[in-house]
Amino acid sequence: MNDREVLEERYGLVMDRIREIPGETLNDGRLKDYFDFCARFLLLIDDTAAFLEGDGLRKADLEELERRNQALYADILPDHYEKSYGNPAWAVRELGEERGRPLCALYAELRSLIGFVYEGRQEEIVIRMELFVEVYASFVCAQDCGEEPPSGKEIRDIFYWFAWDYAEPASMRRLREQLCPEECAVLPLIMESDLTDLRYLYGFGEYVGEAEMDTAAFLAGLPEETIRAVADTCTERYRMEFEAAGRDLSKKKTVALYYRLGFERILRRVIDNFAEMGLRSTVFRSAGSVLDGRRAEKVGSGFCGGIPNRQYDYDHGEDRAVFFDKKYANRKLEALRAAYEENREAAAGFAGPAMVESFGETDFQPIIKKEAFQLSGEQKRLWMKYRAGAGQLRREYISEEKISLIMLPGREELLHKSE
Repeated sequence: MNDREVLEERYGLVMDRIREIPGETLNDGRLKDYFDFCARFLLLIDDTAAFLEGDGLRKADLEELERRNQALYADILPDHYEKSYGNPAWAVRELGEERGRPLCALYAELRSLIGFVYEGRQEEIVIRMELFVEVYASFVCAQDCGEEPPSGKEIRDIFYWFAWDYAEPASMRRLREQLCPEECAVLPLIMESDLTDLRYLYGFGEYVGEAEMDTAAFLAGLPEETIRAVADTCTERYRMEFEAAGRDLSKKKTVALYYRLGFERILRRVIDNFAEMGLRSTVFRSAGSVLDGRRAEKVGSGFCGGIPNRQYDYDHGEDRAVFFDKKYANRKLEALRAAYEENREAAAGFAGPAMVESFGETDFQPIIKKEAFQLSGEQKRLWMKYRAGAGQLRREYISEEKISLIMLPGREELLHKSE
């Protein structure tokens, strides 16, 4: 069998096992509720995969697309978050501190599947489903043997070896998303969608809220000359800043765009403008997986949609504490160096990111929860050392890196331009 056939077989086997979970029994009712909850979410992911494969994005009306989008994000929305297993406080209350914290982190990792399923990355889906089934099986095995359920440490050990095993492919995928336009699954959506048909917003797999819908609708109604003027200002500012720094933009081949869902009409023109400068654009999703360096703040770390719950993102901003130690940090740096080495030419041609930042982000004051994972003192020291090592690698392979902040004008300025 080829790699694709092997993946399909693994997917079929793991989904067969997940479908059995709701009908099985665990002596601990609260653990049973948690695993059923996660299994139902994975069944929703499977249903979403079938929907996408069946050309559902094209066939479905706006109401169905909205319903599906809400279903994927419902339990972490503020109105439901208090009793979500994505909430560390609730998970610890229901499952105990020892098991609740790593099981909460496990569920957060499963939620990264939303982005992966919309990008059609089957391997990323399979390995996380297998991780969940491995954890569940450890509880079933303990029960069948008359033993105590796995401890928090045993759960964390399973998570550790998952992170260890997939450090290299995760580093390779993430770097190629940044450097190689052909690896960017959302680019065709930006460049080929009918942006007057707001159903396109649901093709990214990101949360679509009122703000994203309103922004896309507003931009769709502006004249083309206004869109062109805004995009031209953005890309010319990027070129001039590169020139002011005494760097030769003609030596570069790619630029990474960071932006928020809803601005695709401007982004399309920005991408065209960069192409005229000889730069191909990459657009990659803000990290949803802890293996990719998931952050507490999505904005400014890639492409992202609406933020369904900033408290949820904050609660899981340091989930790497589950497994981060010296050996893993060293392995991750080795994996990153191997990824850069394999993509040496693409790295040399990278002009750096351009963050297309919109106005209107409301202030947020997070609640600091004792139940959420936080890096220990030693882990913080290792994390800073890892970050320094990763930065050194970046400077070694990406020379004369350029970072530019492109601020999109507000609605009033756009209206003025259109008059």
